[in-house]
Amino acid sequence: MRPFYQLFDHTSDLGVQVRAEDLKSLFKNAALTLTDLMTDIKTVRNQSDRIIEVEAENIELLLREWLSELLFTFHTSGFLVSDVDVLDMSVRRFKARIFGEQYQKKRHVLQREIKSVTYHQLKVIVEEHEATARFILDI
Repeated sequence: MRPFYQLFDHTSDLGVQVRAEDLKSLFKNAALTLTDLMTDIKTVRNQSDRIIEVEAENIELLLREWLSELLFTFHTSGFLVSDVDVLDMSVRRFKARIFGEQYQKKRHVLQREIKSVTYHQLKVIVEEHEATARFILDI
């Protein structure tokens, strides 16, 4: 799954850099990256969907809120994301339909436990033909 993300060294945590052609795709790729870092995303089916909506003061905090909400959804209900359809997006608001399924111990091998998305080194850069995000995951 790694074509649009790579890991970077960070003491005791996991540094992640995600790329996409635009901001909407960046948020989608960040969600898929999160799932792929927890388990092999190829094993996650599109069996059900949910709507997730978050708000924040700026684009970096919006990305953090988005990823934090996805982690919360996994930790509280076991829902793993396999795809994302962006429904609405502005600099302070993001709404998407997430597709996926419930965690199943027999099919989804958990590679690592991700506790949270930190504020440390959180950065979103949007250029003419590419958007990039860097963030640190507490593992």
